[in-house]
Amino acid sequence: MADLAAKAALKNSETPLLVPYSDCKATIGSYIRDLMHKRWDTQISSTCSLTYCQSNTRCVEKRGVAVCVEDHSISNALELRCATDSECPADSMFVCFTETCKCKPGFSFNPASDSCVRRCNRYGVGFTMYEGLAISGHNDRRIDGKTAKECFKMCMSEKTFTCITYEYELEDGVCQLSKTGYLDAYFFQRESGEQGWIFAVRNCL
Repeated sequence: MADLAAKAALKNSETPLLVPYSDCKATIGSYIRDLMHKRWDTQISSTCSLTYCQSNTRCVEKRGVAVCVEDHSISNALELRCATDSECPADSMFVCFTETCKCKPGFSFNPASDSCVRRCNRYGVGFTMYEGLAISGHNDRRIDGKTAKECFKMCMSEKTFTCITYEYELEDGVCQLSKTGYLDAYFFQRESGEQGWIFAVRNCL
């Protein structure tokens, strides 16, 4: 009797126990897409460790909230506007300096590898500017009464040493060339908050 009752129940059941493979495959595929969509929709949390982002986005934390933002290649992110370091590329050598993504002071941008490097094999014609920075005791050449463009050209054309940084004073046009990088100087020689000064770091070729 139990077997007959079971057979009757199966016959009258509205949900078949077996379905065609094609229907099963479509159902599973739909379920997986829904699951992934829900995962990618989880864009707001307290920390990035709890937030999942699509492959073309990355997580940043703003004012205590983690959000997914459009990812940028490092080369595109150089000089990108920012409020915090987390809005700059994931490369740990990038920082938000005066609301702009730059390499950490003392590092040069290498366009060949889209990264910030301590040294360049060959230096190019580009510079990254840092307002208010300077290094003392390492001026290899000083020229007064120059424009910012003239100071740049003098660094590029210097023949007696490889000019990799220069300082420019806006008010009096003081131009100071150096073969020394920001991190090459002793800690107490690295100055910041110098009003009216621009510190230029030469980037790689």
